[in-house]
Amino acid sequence: MATTLTVLTLCLFIPFVVISVLNTYTDEFNDVVLETVHQEDNLIMSLSFDLYSVLMILCYIADALWIGYALSCICRQGKGTGIFTLRFFLVYMINLAFSIGLSFVWLRSPLNTFIVFLFKMIAMCLAFGFHCWDLQQFMDQVGKAGCECDVWYQRFVVQNSLLFTLCAQLYLFIDGVSVFMNKEMGVSDSSVSLGMIIFLGILTVVWFPIESFVIPSYTMYTFTSYIATIFYLSSIMSTVWDLDDKCMAGFVIFFLVAACILFVVRVTLTSYRSSKRGSYENITYNVHADTVNV
Repeated sequence: MATTLTVLTLCLFIPFVVISVLNTYTDEFNDVVLETVHQEDNLIMSLSFDLYSVLMILCYIADALWIGYALSCICRQGKGTGIFTLRFFLVYMINLAFSIGLSFVWLRSPLNTFIVFLFKMIAMCLAFGFHCWDLQQFMDQVGKAGCECDVWYQRFVVQNSLLFTLCAQLYLFIDGVSVFMNKEMGVSDSSVSLGMIIFLGILTVVWFPIESFVIPSYTMYTFTSYIATIFYLSSIMSTVWDLDDKCMAGFVIFFLVAACILFVVRVTLTSYRSSKRGSYENITYNVHADTVNV
């Protein structure tokens, strides 16, 4: 079953990348290329077309990192190759299916685009949540003895790849919602952008204690959400800086600095916990000699 699901995921991922690239740089599926739409619907908080392309390439690389690892699992034996579960693959493939569908509806109907993107985000959130839960269940029931490398790769690479893609897609989703509110509902560019920037900043600040203290065993080595946030806020900083709006510029600078500080604190906290955990794991007890070895 794991082999079939892994191959199916790859078979969906490849068309998704091809269709996304064609949709971005050609008019194969729509009457205009994405670059033209970006120029027409460019809001204060919208990424430039070049930076949007960079962000998507980073998402493709992040996805390829864990899918390549999943393919290696079907070629190997061992306990660590069974960490991926059926539900994780299913919701991730649903996410890819919605991503492919998004390429065909995003210019035709703003409302349908919003609905498809919303279900895509829900599927991606479930994929990340399921993986965190399944990995912890594996650790509790099986343990990591004999599969330390697999557990480390799952925690450090797979989870961070999924989280980076999730955050990047969230920012693009919010960008799309902003365009919808501006074009279809008549909300001003400045009001929409200011509201969304505050929302993103609060979301980042709230995520830090959840990730670090509420569910630390499920998100032991995750940190890429801050990288995605720093990339996004830095990208719109030049646009905001050129405006005569000190309030919005102040919020962007504040949340950008906060994201940088949280990133440093998160990496430091993760490193400290990892070193303490490693030192405890090296402590053994000799029953016959009644001694503790460090």
